[in-house]
Amino acid sequence: MHSAGGKNNVSREIREHWLNENVLILADLCGLDGAIMDIMELVQAYPNIGLYDSPSFEYELLAHPLINREDLRDLSDEDIMKYASEEAYYTQIVADVLNKTYGITYDKSINAAVTFLNTGHLNNAHYHLNFNYSAQTSNWLYPDIPR
Repeated sequence: MHSAGGKNNVSREIREHWLNENVLILADLCGLDGAIMDIMELVQAYPNIGLYDSPSFEYELLAHPLINREDLRDLSDEDIMKYASEEAYYTQIVADVLNKTYGITYDKSINAAVTFLNTGHLNNAHYHLNFNYSAQTSNWLYPDIPR
């Protein structure tokens, strides 16, 4: 697994380092914006480059066993009209579920919620959560990708 370090670096990283390798791009479509065109050109031009797209990382988090809200993945027209984007919808849903269920504030720039989802443990100034859980990402994160 290798991170390109940002959406605008994906195509460049592949062209510079991975063009002759088998590559699977895990893409958060909501977060790619204009970078998707360059990525699609690579996928179409090179049969060794595959694309697994997802609406957003938060969309994937809805399948996490500690969240378990895949029922909220399907957006209705009414839902999408309430939010600026699909990304905003999924982020808000994850934030709401984590807050209501565990009292955790979800913020993309803070790792506490992701650490909790990976380990089942959370320590902060107000409380300690311990679910004795270790995430098996092969069971919920991008489940269609062969492992």
